[in-house]
Amino acid sequence: FTYRHTMAREISLTLGKHLEKELKCVTEHLEDNVHAHNVVFMDGRDNTVIKFQCTNRRARECIEALQVIGVGNAFGSIEIFELKSVIPRLSNHPTHIRGARRGKEYNTSISLTLEEIYETIEKGYHLTFEYLGLCACGSIVCAVGLVTNSDPTVVASMLLSPLMGPILGITLGSACRDTTVTLKAIKNEFIGVFITLLFGIITGLVVAIYEDEDWSTDEMLMRGLVSGLAPGVIIALPCGVALAISVTSADGTILVGVAIAAALLPPIVNAGLELSFGLIKELPHSDGRPTTHLQRSANSFVLFLLNWIAIYIGCLIVFAMKRVRPRIFHMAPKKERLFEGSAVLLPDNNNNNTSTTTTTTT
Repeated sequence: FTYRHTMAREISLTLGKHLEKELKCVTEHLEDNVHAHNVVFMDGRDNTVIKFQCTNRRARECIEALQVIGVGNAFGSIEIFELKSVIPRLSNHPTHIRGARRGKEYNTSISLTLEEIYETIEKGYHLTFEYLGLCACGSIVCAVGLVTNSDPTVVASMLLSPLMGPILGITLGSACRDTTVTLKAIKNEFIGVFITLLFGIITGLVVAIYEDEDWSTDEMLMRGLVSGLAPGVIIALPCGVALAISVTSADGTILVGVAIAAALLPPIVNAGLELSFGLIKELPHSDGRPTTHLQRSANSFVLFLLNWIAIYIGCLIVFAMKRVRPRIFHMAPKKERLFEGSAVLLPDNNNNNTSTTTTTTT
C-alpha cells in the first residue's frame, strides 16, 4: 500500500452555473462550517468552482456533509487534493457548525474518506503481475526457511506476502455492501493461496525425493500441531484490528508488524510441504496407520483459515467503528426527496437505511 503523509487537503467543488439554488445552499453551508478554511470562488464560462482547505483530520466530515446535501451525488463533483502544509496552520476546531455544542476532541470516526480508503485498498487486491510474482517469491523463500529451520528466512517471506491485500478488499466490500469488490477479492485471494500451496507442494516433492530422513523441522512442527491453532487465532484478531487502523488512518508504519505477526503465508506453504512428504514417504507404507504428515498438513491449512477469519473479523470491527459504510449512492434507496429540483438521497444517521430530511434555504 502507498501512504501519503500530508498535513491538509484542498477540496474543490465544481458546480454548473445554472444550479443557482444549489450553489446558494452550498455557499451557506461552507460559511457555517468551521472546518472549511480559505474559501475561494471562481467563475468560469459554464461552471463555478469553489475551493477550500481543511485539515486531514476533518476532511472526511467536510466531504460527507457536502455529499449529504447532494454535491457529488445529485449535482456537481468533488475533487480532493493533498497539501504538504499550509501557513498559517489550519485549525482542528472540534465543533462542526458555529455555535454548536463542542463534541469530543477524539473520536473513532476520524479517518480517511471512503473514496481514499477504496483507492488505498484497491491496489492490493487486484490480480496483477506484481501480486502473482510476490506470491511465488514469498512462497519459495518461506519453503526454504521452513525446510532449513531458518526463522529469519520465514519472517522475511511474511514481508513479501501480498495475501493481506485481498482480505482488506473482502472486508471493505462486506462493510460497504459492494459485491463486485468482494467477489473479485475472494477470487484473487483464492488464486494467491493456490499459488502459495502449489510452491509448497513442489518444494516438498523435491525434498521428499532426495531426502531419506524425516526432515520435519521445528519451524514446520510448530505450524502443524493442533496446540498452535488457538494462539494463532489470538494473535490474528488484534492483527486484523491493527491492519484496519493502518488503512483508515494512512499509517504505514503498522503494516510491517502486522505482516510478521499475522503469518498468513507460512501455514499454507507448510501445508504443501507436509502434504508432499505424507503422500510420497508416509502414505505408501502406512498400512492403515495414521499419517502424521498428512495430519500436520491439515492442521497447517486450518491454522491459515482460522487466522484469515480472525483478521477479517478484526478489520470488520474497526471499519464499523470508523463508520466505513456505504455512501448514499452505493445503497438501494427506499426514499428520496427533491432538493431544489434535483433528486437527492439523504442518509439516516441512526441506521443504514436512507430517509427523508428537509432542508430550507432562505
